[in-house]
Amino acid sequence: SNEQFNQAFTMHGTIMLLMFATPLFAGFANWIMPLQIGAPDVAFPRLNMFAYWLYLFGSIIAVAGFLTPQGAADFGWFAYSPL
Repeated sequence: SNEQFNQAFTMHGTIMLLMFATPLFAGFANWIMPLQIGAPDVAFPRLNMFAYWLYLFGSIIAVAGFLTPQGAADFGWFAYSPL
């Protein structure tokens, strides 16, 4: 249906923007910057692990919207603040 298409479209954009691209580039910068300054490991490893768990649980909660009776978010492109 149209509503299911909007849900899939919205969640695909959310996953790709906020759960893939942003963590990918932030994680890469967090890994490469200490190497550039000669540090032996990433900066703040406990904070990095905490951020990962927040990212994981937030992603699970966002995708779990498909399991609710009303379905996942279906606002299309209108709620993407980066755009």
